[in-house]
Amino acid sequence: MSRRTLTDRQWAIIEPLVPGKEGDRGRTGADNRLFLDAILWLARGASPWRDLPPELG
Repeated sequence: MSRRTLTDRQWAIIEPLVPGKEGDRGRTGADNRLFLDAILWLARGASPWRDLPPELG
């Protein structure tokens, strides 16, 4: 499944830009990477949420 998910290098660039990281006010987004991987998976395949693979939540 690595073809469909963010690499560690890509995530390192994106992570500081997403809300909910440690130090931000409010709730933390513990699953930000998982959520973004799921969004990208859906965008690439035009599949409905119910067809997400189990590893993407």
